[in-house]
Amino acid sequence: MQIDYKYSSLEEDKIKLILSFLYPFGAYIYAFKNIGSKTSLIVLYIFYLFYGWTFTPRNQDLDSYRYAERFYNAQTQYSRDGVQGIIEGWQEDEELDYETEKDIFVPITSYYLSKVTDNVHILFLFYAALFGGFMVLSLRYVVTLPTFKNDLAGLALVFMFLFSNPIFNINGIRFWLAGWIATYAVFKIFKEKNYWYLLLLFSTYLIHVAYSIYIVLALLAFLISHIKILVKCLPVLFLVSFFVSSFAAEFINSFESYFPPVVQNMVESYLDEHYAAERANRAMYAQVLNSLPRILWNIMMFLIIANHHRQLSGNKIYVLAIILLSFSNFMIAVPSVGVRFTQLCVPFVVYLWVQTMTETKWHSYIKYVPILYAYKILYWYRYTASTCDPFLYLTNSIHLIVNNLV
Repeated sequence: MQIDYKYSSLEEDKIKLILSFLYPFGAYIYAFKNIGSKTSLIVLYIFYLFYGWTFTPRNQDLDSYRYAERFYNAQTQYSRDGVQGIIEGWQEDEELDYETEKDIFVPITSYYLSKVTDNVHILFLFYAALFGGFMVLSLRYVVTLPTFKNDLAGLALVFMFLFSNPIFNINGIRFWLAGWIATYAVFKIFKEKNYWYLLLLFSTYLIHVAYSIYIVLALLAFLISHIKILVKCLPVLFLVSFFVSSFAAEFINSFESYFPPVVQNMVESYLDEHYAAERANRAMYAQVLNSLPRILWNIMMFLIIANHHRQLSGNKIYVLAIILLSFSNFMIAVPSVGVRFTQLCVPFVVYLWVQTMTETKWHSYIKYVPILYAYKILYWYRYTASTCDPFLYLTNSIHLIVNNLV
């Protein structure tokens, strides 16, 4: 399928590419002036590469610190059997215990990269190359829509899209890389009808076992989209899920025995007494502020349904968005499923909004969306500051490259 990028003059392209060399972060900001152009998306990707290159896993509380340790120890840990041992160990893990290794992406990449370098910046550059690549490839489908406008509301939607799974999430590469791969595969399969990308979608299970759920939901959406009576029932399912989310813990406990083993383990770890007490002790204002974006996504989906259900009833991305968001609402009390899967819905909600809602009165309010993210942005800033090289935002590409060679 031919992608119709927004027009960008030769002079503008030169400015962006030269600025990427002189000041990558400045080029990244400048790219949003015309985000639908091909060169702007390339500039975004270049910045994400620099982000990965300068990423420093020094915060011991974050997953990236453990990935770095695994990278440093890979040659010792897998010296006897190498990749074959990794694969055999993964295949023998029949119990799928939540605390054990359930996928092979991180061990294999750590093993191979550690054979050629001991520089952990190479590892996170590789992660950022994959993560940023699938993020930008997915973003293309939104910013090249004829209905996309590069105004404040349009940029707020781009912010929502990118912040749903930001580049910082290379910190937890397994789940979040699989998220962008799955998003891109869905666009390819459901929008372009390129069914070879089912293989790419299935590969996400090798990166994170939770994507067995995503794959099942995607296949379910494909089947339901061909059955009109079931498509008509989806708005009811969505509304019920939104109201059930207010007492999701009780709902999940009631049906826990019907979930597959991997989900049961997640439920048990998040709904035990210790975790429930810890969550109850969180300040009420923090819980409210943290939930605002999720409420926004549900309201946006409700407005899309209310205004365009008949028009979109045959749209497979629309069907998947409702199923994903409904499932996430039902499971919201389990962060590793509900909260994370809710964030995976956002790219599709944004896509559907740009496709159908830009001419409605509701669209004018979208420019205020970043205000609702204030609390999440604060947390994102704190975590980013603990892993990021401050020179990324201050200096040129040569300095960034040389400064992290050792």
